[in-house]
Amino acid sequence: MSIDEDLLRIARTAVFLQDHCSEDINTAARSLSYILSLARSSHHRGCGRIKDVGYAPFSRDREKIFEQIVKDLRRLLKSVNPRFRNNDALRTKVLSSITFTKHELDGIMAAIRQLRSLVMAERLPAYVPWVLRKIRRSSPWIHSSFKMKSWADLDSILSDDNKNGDVYMRLNQLISTVSSQLGIEADIVKMWIRFGAHLAPKDLYIAHAIQDVHTDKVARRVFSDDAHLEQLTGTGDLESKACRLAFTTFRDDWFETVEQYRYIVTPKISAWMRARVDYKV
Repeated sequence: MSIDEDLLRIARTAVFLQDHCSEDINTAARSLSYILSLARSSHHRGCGRIKDVGYAPFSRDREKIFEQIVKDLRRLLKSVNPRFRNNDALRTKVLSSITFTKHELDGIMAAIRQLRSLVMAERLPAYVPWVLRKIRRSSPWIHSSFKMKSWADLDSILSDDNKNGDVYMRLNQLISTVSSQLGIEADIVKMWIRFGAHLAPKDLYIAHAIQDVHTDKVARRVFSDDAHLEQLTGTGDLESKACRLAFTTFRDDWFETVEQYRYIVTPKISAWMRARVDYKV
């Protein structure tokens, strides 16, 4: 069975299980259906992309991870046969007979978390360059010895095993000072630096759209990502918190309102755009 066939069967199974009487199974099925649809439609290789928002297919490495998650889900759900869709009595009987062990349900939830992480990593790091720009333009950073260092250099310092070294301690103090000034957790700033050190071309979509003053593209992307923000960052781990704050900071800096076919930029961004357009002309 091909991965596309597996995906179709898992998707049908997830929809089928949404009517299960168990709240745990019902919740897992709904979450799986939602996140699998996002991964499959926007990032799985061979499927169509959502146009004009800059989504890219999974990298080869991430596609392999995705395929392994699909295999795990196929194994966990193999006993479920989504039948009798047109016969309510038989459908209810089949559903009531389906059970999962705690180990199996934990495995399904783990797969859902992995899928969320994969999709989040494809979409939300695109907002990190904006928040890093704010970090680099803060007064403490401008007047520090680290102002000219790349994010890769800074991440290397933070990743150094020698946590008692002078350079590490000075950088850590700087991050604490900037974090306090901006009202952000220091660990989130460190996570942004890590993202900044490993940005892929797909993560520069927003930055390029800003550079070219393509505000329509920026608004479409923000609207799309905002619609799925809760699902993608609901795990509450540090990476999710960092991605969520990068996104909400960008959204609130740029837009007073952003809807599917309408947006209003903030006065600050409006003035910046006029200056940029006038300059380009």
